[in-house]
Amino acid sequence: MPSFKTFTLGASALALGFAALTAPALAGQTSDHVYSIQLSQDGISGAVNIKNVSANKHVNAVDIQPTNPNISISMSGWVSCEKPPALAESRLLLSGTKMYFGTLGLGHEQIWELNVLYKAAYLPSHAGWDRANPIAKAHKETTSVDQDPFVVPLAKVKNGPANLRFDPVAIFNQKLQDHVNGGGDKVAFLRQNHSFSVDRPISLGATCMYHYNNPNKNTMGGAWETVMVPLTIHYEGDPAINDTPVLNAQIGGNTPNGFQAGPSPLKITSMTFQPNLPLYAGACPATRTIRVNYMGQGKGEIRIRINDGSETIHDSQKIAFDSKNGKQFYDFEIELPKVSKFDLNKTVVHNLRVYVRGKDADEQIWPSHYQPMDTAVWKHRCTPQVNPVLGGGVVGGVKQGGGASPTPAVKPKRAEPVDPTPSRPARAE
Repeated sequence: MPSFKTFTLGASALALGFAALTAPALAGQTSDHVYSIQLSQDGISGAVNIKNVSANKHVNAVDIQPTNPNISISMSGWVSCEKPPALAESRLLLSGTKMYFGTLGLGHEQIWELNVLYKAAYLPSHAGWDRANPIAKAHKETTSVDQDPFVVPLAKVKNGPANLRFDPVAIFNQKLQDHVNGGGDKVAFLRQNHSFSVDRPISLGATCMYHYNNPNKNTMGGAWETVMVPLTIHYEGDPAINDTPVLNAQIGGNTPNGFQAGPSPLKITSMTFQPNLPLYAGACPATRTIRVNYMGQGKGEIRIRINDGSETIHDSQKIAFDSKNGKQFYDFEIELPKVSKFDLNKTVVHNLRVYVRGKDADEQIWPSHYQPMDTAVWKHRCTPQVNPVLGGGVVGGVKQGGGASPTPAVKPKRAEPVDPTPSRPARAE
């Protein structure tokens, strides 16, 4: 029977010239095939720079973006394969060894991706057991690797659970909002340099194989270790940012000095899911409609994105927005696929989140990032459906006679979203 070892490790040093690990491990687990696995951040890395890229230096036109689409994290990994049985070798399986942005588990000696936003092939330093010839005993061999950084595309990890996703712009915006809510000045904050750090789990997953002369006898088992790595955001302040009122020249106007304040820039101030999302229980496949309500200021266009957990399930087309219309709404559909008989009557939980990005009427370019807004939990349950049998037979244990007409199956109606407040519909283009 396979055995598993679960452990929590501190920093340690490896022999044979392997560099000392520089940060404590969060947790790890090995199987019969892996003697040990170790992982740590190597030196100072994991930083992303962001700055204002807008040519318009008014505070309401600020557009914060990363200067690089990736974040590079230097890691040191070590895997030691277990000593194999007689007549076998023990080797690191390269195809089963990866670095992960997220957390792992182990089941039936195989690596399980518990909560992972991104992964990539990775080669750590390692030790295995080789034989010089088919009848010789296996001897241990160690390979020291000059390990490449773990390069993570920011676009791959910006959506997901709050304690896992990494969106430098969203983190900066939250720090800015906290500063303003505490009575701070927005313009002064944006003019200065700032640095913030958040910890995120980085995992090494590895697999070792017992290799025999007969490939049919080969077996394998995995191991993993996770460390919390600080990821740092460096914001480059823009001294040119200002809050000078936007003025438009007026001819023959009644405003002082012939000027008046320009229109308010586009901003969605609230976007929420309809209240009390009803549980759906019925036939699958099916389509359900859910509504989001929103308000804002200014005039322009918006796009709405819906995520279910870390997966994007809906992207809207362009939607015209004008704050003069007051409260507005947008309806989107969720497709519920057909399920197997084993998944009937099981309640499925959907962790929904709505995102929005907007473009002012006078702007030509859409911002590259979405602003997170409201969250909601919606549940559905696929239930078995009983269809009548024509011309006799047994349905649900009751014999059907030939005289009476069977009651036709009634197609379930699509649930209409509930919105207690009358509002104007959004116009999609």
